[in-house]
Amino acid sequence: MIFDTLDHLPDYLPLMPQLETVLSVLRTPDFIHKPAGRYETDNPAVRFNIDEYTTVVEPKRFEFHQKYADVQIMLQGREIHHTALRDDVLTVKNFDAQKDIAFFDASPVGEYLLEEGRFCIYFPNEPHRSQLAIDESMPVRKVIFKVLGNL
Repeated sequence: MIFDTLDHLPDYLPLMPQLETVLSVLRTPDFIHKPAGRYETDNPAVRFNIDEYTTVVEPKRFEFHQKYADVQIMLQGREIHHTALRDDVLTVKNFDAQKDIAFFDASPVGEYLLEEGRFCIYFPNEPHRSQLAIDESMPVRKVIFKVLGNL
């Protein structure tokens, strides 16, 4: 897991070369005006979703993926993210391989603030949950890049 500011995103290219596609999409002139939805890129290992929602006070369940890393970038708003121990995923029996996701309950071990100008990367098998309100619910706009490959 990585939490950092967007100006440092290029620093992680040696760790995840697919971030070059992420950076290319972010530099696209009309990117910020794209409507919410799912998008493909020229790189078959990278796709993205632009999500708009209202943060919640009650935490949702944790999730993890086995094939894809999540690169989450806050475009507007703020939310709390929780992480859990990687070993917590070993007991999960309801993994949906077709959707590459499982939801489960766990105890948080880390809490992070994702706000405009920041990003996080959750690697495969790293439990995380997001969309948590800070003090009260607020609308947010976020892009989530799904990155497939050797991580």
